[in-house]
Amino acid sequence: PLLSRQIGSGNPDAANNTQNRALELALFLALPAAVALVVAAVPIIHGVFQYGAFTAADTVATARVLAAFACGVPAYVLIKVLTPGFYARADTKTPVRLALVAMLVNLVGNLILIWPLGHVGVGVATAISAWVNVGLLFGVLYKRGHIQPDARLIAKAWRILVAAAVMGVALWMGSRLADSFMDGRLIERITALAVLCGGGGALYGLAALALGTYRLGDIKTMLRRKA
Repeated sequence: PLLSRQIGSGNPDAANNTQNRALELALFLALPAAVALVVAAVPIIHGVFQYGAFTAADTVATARVLAAFACGVPAYVLIKVLTPGFYARADTKTPVRLALVAMLVNLVGNLILIWPLGHVGVGVATAISAWVNVGLLFGVLYKRGHIQPDARLIAKAWRILVAAAVMGVALWMGSRLADSFMDGRLIERITALAVLCGGGGALYGLAALALGTYRLGDIKTMLRRKA
């Protein structure tokens, strides 16, 4: 609704700023989630599913699929952020057409990757098609002059990437330790996963603050606006 009002009032600069801030927030939330799911896939699957007939081999196989799908998490979110850029301009056909192209990429990718990668190929093809959809949506908006990445978005994107990388290294180091608790009782599994995920999230937040990605005041302002 905000984007529609800004476009309707003939204020392209405000509309571009709104879209840039939306992309910025999407990356801030989705990128660390993707990194965490990729790096900590094994202990997560081990702790949640490995018991009874679900073996260690099943854990590894499932974790690989989870990691493949997780690579597309930022893309899944960015699609939801970019699509309103068309709807706000009363263009409902273009996103559908681009989504059909992405679906075709997904279908072809599945047929090609299923042979060398097996079941993991399904996740890889899905992630690739999602990123193709993002590229097409952004490309069309950019070509039409409806979106232009500003200096703030570019600067924050790099900082978000570095903060997520710091978290990823810490999770990789902690995953082995956490995985050793996943054969224990349910409370031990829950505690280990909570410490692993909570610690990773806290480290990401601290790294983001240290790098100047966001200040505490910025986060409070966003929460107040959401409320």
